[in-house]
Order: sequence, then C-alpha cells, then structure tokens
Amino acid sequence: MDTRRAPISVKWSPGHLGIAGNEMADSLAKAGQSGPADSKAGPTISGLKSHCRDMLQAFRTKDWARTKKGLSKWALWVFEGVRAQLRRVDPDPTGAQCPEDKWLQEEDLKGWLGSEEGDSDDEDE
Repeated sequence: MDTRRAPISVKWSPGHLGIAGNEMADSLAKAGQSGPADSKAGPTISGLKSHCRDMLQAFRTKDWARTKKGLSKWALWVFEGVRAQLRRVDPDPTGAQCPEDKWLQEEDLKGWLGSEEGDSDDEDE
C-alpha cells in the first residue's frame, strides 16, 4: 500500500461569472425554492424516476427473496400505480392521448430503470 501523501488544494472557480442573466436566474431560483409549494404542480419525470429507484433499491434489499415472480412483475405493478397518479394529475399531459399498448412495455421499463438481463425470475416460467 502506498502511504505517501501528495499536497491537495481546492480552489473555487466562478463558472457562470459574466454570463448575462445569471444573477437574475439565481435570484429567481432562490425565490422559487423559498416560496410556498405550487399545489397545481404535478410530479416531474425526474422526481418519479428517483422515487422509483429508491423503491427499487428498498425492494432489492428487503423483499427480493420473498417474491416468486421477480422484479419485472413488481416493477410493472409500481409503474401502473405511477401511471394512474400521472393521469389523475393530468389525463393527457402531452396533448395527444397515448394508446394503452404503447404506454410502457416491460422491455422499456427494464431499460429505463437500468435493470440488467438477469434481474427477472420470469425467464424460468
């Protein structure tokens, strides 16, 4: 094991210095964060994805051994609930109705979550 130490220094670098509108954008962002929550604002895709990743991690660590069907059936059940919540907030968020069979296929779900091939027990059926 190498036990030598190298000197390390940290320097702050103003990345947005001199960019027109940056100060205004910063002040608007701070005002938006400190204000009351918008009751009309729905969930974001990023927020849903983070929440689903957290749920997936909790599932993998706690419940995986107890399930017979594996990850894909559980994940599809979770996303059906997410889809229902999104439609409750805005039945047609894109302005064009999405056909049921095109909404979210199991293959898309695995790719979206970053799941790997071996994550499902369904292959044994």
